[in-house]
Amino acid sequence: MVTCVSMITPGPPWTTPCSRTLPRSPPSASYGNSTFRTVPTARIGSDSVEADYDNCTQRLPADDCVSLARRLVSAYLQKLNDPLYDSDKVWLVPMHAKAINTRYSECLLADVADSARGIISRARFEAEWKKIEARIAIGEAQASELSCVRLALLVLKPEQGTRATAAPAPAPTPDQTKKQIAAERRAAALVAQHAEQERLAAAAQSWPPQPPPTPPSGAPPPRGTSGQGAFKGKGSGGTGSPGKGGKGGKGAAPSGHNTEPPPSPAANVPPRAAPGQTSRRYPPPAGGLAKPTPPKGVPPLTTGEWTTDEWRNTLIDFDEMDRIAPFGPGAATRLCHPVDASMTATMLKRPRTADGQGWHINSCAYCAFRPRAPTGLAADHADAWYYGTGDGGHNPYRCDAAKRYIAEGAPEEGLRRHQWADDIRQCLRYQVPRDRSG
Repeated sequence: MVTCVSMITPGPPWTTPCSRTLPRSPPSASYGNSTFRTVPTARIGSDSVEADYDNCTQRLPADDCVSLARRLVSAYLQKLNDPLYDSDKVWLVPMHAKAINTRYSECLLADVADSARGIISRARFEAEWKKIEARIAIGEAQASELSCVRLALLVLKPEQGTRATAAPAPAPTPDQTKKQIAAERRAAALVAQHAEQERLAAAAQSWPPQPPPTPPSGAPPPRGTSGQGAFKGKGSGGTGSPGKGGKGGKGAAPSGHNTEPPPSPAANVPPRAAPGQTSRRYPPPAGGLAKPTPPKGVPPLTTGEWTTDEWRNTLIDFDEMDRIAPFGPGAATRLCHPVDASMTATMLKRPRTADGQGWHINSCAYCAFRPRAPTGLAADHADAWYYGTGDGGHNPYRCDAAKRYIAEGAPEEGLRRHQWADDIRQCLRYQVPRDRSG
């Protein structure tokens, strides 16, 4: 018997959304007498471009600090596969700079030829890296100075050359190496403790207060089977095709799922947004990525690219977001609808207006609490939807920036596809437009 396996190479999850999205499937499903099982796709179809970056995890004996930096930057740009970026422009976007420098630091430490040199190089590089970040924050340096190639040329290479020509120092004993590692761990623990204290202090002053998040506990139950019976669908169950999880039971009647919630007064809420503040406008992802399934009785959406009307009539489904937040996908929902700027917990329940007349400044938690865009990044930049503005005073159900982030699968720093991307994309729903002719 010959078994054929189709190898599908997904494009980068952010810049080139894959138009060949596979249907969602449970861990295993039976079709007749055959059983198909989902297989982790992290390595399936990885070509040499992906592998170059994924395999760049250590400093090889043939590498000097400069050639290692150049090799890593080249591999990252190939993985990014975006003509907007080159070896200079990639440093202007903080998340790219952080992803490259973090990997470079890891490679320096994993020095195959000289572990002692690796410890010294990594410590020296990170010290210079943090120093430049501080100078950028006060306006004394440019983002391009974060380049690991630049730091390797100006700092690491001269120092390593000096050490090489000097009398060779005795190799550290195992005990000395252990002490150095222990010291680094203690320093990292102190930094983490200080950051946590600052986060808690900020959270104590943030609004609104939320209960502690439930730790993720794996995949959520299929839609409509959580016991409440009020999620999506009125079917008898068991009739759905494999990959879509079936339809839910009848349960209680849906509470206006296909309409936005009516405004309601609320006590102790932030002030209303200033008049004129509106949500940002961004196009949908390419290839028709993440198009939702219309309600029962509504014709399916077009195949291929999103149309303007389809994107306009697609809303964020906060009921579905609440349903999956206590489970594994909560790691993604807290990035889309966070309680505060720490993005460590998901804001639960449907957003409502502050006083029955307008949205308050935190109504759209995505725009209010997501990290701000780097200085100089225009609002109409192709990647600007990834960032917040500090202004959430607009309709959170229709915010194009939040919708785009969800449609892209909640990508994280370095453009890595979130492991719960398929689940978070289910938090988009299509609302049938109202007939205004009569």
